[in-house]
Amino acid sequence: MSPDKARYILRFEDWPCEHQHALQSAIDAGDVFTDQGLAAQWTPKTRRQIVKDYGMWLQHLSCQSLPPTLGSQPTPLEKDTLRSYVESLQSRLAPISVCSRLTGLSEACRVMWPSIDRTILRRMLSRLKRNAAPSRNKTADLLSSREILHAALGHLESVTESTAPSDTIQACWGRNALMVAILAVHPIRLANLTMIRLGLHLHQDGDEIWLRFSDEETKEHRSMEFPLADVLREPLKVYLEVYRPILLDGRESDALWISVRKGPMKEQAVYDQIVHTTKKLFGHPINPHLFRDCAMTTLATEDPAHVRVGARLLGHSSLKTGERHYNQATMVSAVTQYHDTLAKLRGNTPPPEDPKP
Repeated sequence: MSPDKARYILRFEDWPCEHQHALQSAIDAGDVFTDQGLAAQWTPKTRRQIVKDYGMWLQHLSCQSLPPTLGSQPTPLEKDTLRSYVESLQSRLAPISVCSRLTGLSEACRVMWPSIDRTILRRMLSRLKRNAAPSRNKTADLLSSREILHAALGHLESVTESTAPSDTIQACWGRNALMVAILAVHPIRLANLTMIRLGLHLHQDGDEIWLRFSDEETKEHRSMEFPLADVLREPLKVYLEVYRPILLDGRESDALWISVRKGPMKEQAVYDQIVHTTKKLFGHPINPHLFRDCAMTTLATEDPAHVRVGARLLGHSSLKTGERHYNQATMVSAVTQYHDTLAKLRGNTPPPEDPKP
C-alpha cells in the first residue's frame, strides 16, 4: 500500500481488539461444533478489500476523535458521522469509488455486527448510486472481439519477426500479445487470467487444451470449464516453448504468466501490460474487464441469434437484461458458439489494410 493511501486506512493490526475479533469470527469456517461465520465464503480478494474499506472507516472515526467502540458495541452508523465520512471520500474519490467504499463498509458491518442498524447507510448508498455516473464513456472504447483478436495475433506474428532490444523484451511482447488474444476469445476475469497454473487450470485433454476454474476460484462461485479456442493453440505453443523459458531464465514455476523478475506475474502487472499493449494496438487502452463488454457487444451486433449464450460465456447464471431466467446453454456450448462466430467472421472478413505512411 502506498504511503498516500495508508494515511487514509487503519491497518488491521491497529484495529481495536473487539473489531479484530468480530472480523475473525465472521470469516471463521466453523467445524462440527460451531457454525461458520457470515463471511466464511468470501474469497481472499474480497476479504482484503473489505479490510481496507472498514479500515478506512475506522481511520475516519479516529480523525474525527470518535471512539470506534462504545462499550462492547461499535460506534452507531449515525447520519452526521456518515455524512462527514462521505464528504471525506468525495473530496478524493470518484462517485463510483465512493459507492464501492460504502458498500464495503456495509458488508463489513453486516457480517461483523449483525445487530447494527444499517438503515441510514443503505439509504445514503442508494441515493449515491443513483447519482453516480461512470467517470468515462465506456462505450467509446468498445471494439469488436474479432478486431481485437486479429490485431493481437498480428502483433504476435510481428513480435516473432521483430528485432527487439533484447530477448527478454521480445518475450514480454509475445506474452502480452497472447494475453490480449486469450481475452478476446475467452473474456475471463483478471483474477482468473492471472492465476492460471500449468497442469491445474490449463492442461491437455486428448486433442484439446482446456481451461478449468473451481467454484472457489471464480467471483460468481460457479465453476468454469471450456476448451481453448483452436486459433490460440499455436500462439500458446510459441509462448510455452520460446518466450516463457526466456522469461524464466532457468528457474521453475507452474505459473503461466512469467514476469521480467523470473517469477509469476502479479494481478496489477497483468492489468498494466494488457492496458499498455491495447493502447499500442488501438490508440486507446482496453482494460481486462472491458473485454467482457466487447464480447457481449460482438455477439449482440454480429451474431444476435446467439446473444443469450453470453451469460454462460462470461460465467454468469443469467443475463441481467432480456430474458432474465435464460440459462439453457452450457459453458462449453456457449464458448464453442462464440469461437465459431469469431472464426466465421475472421474467415469471411478480409483483414484491415495497413494504414498508409
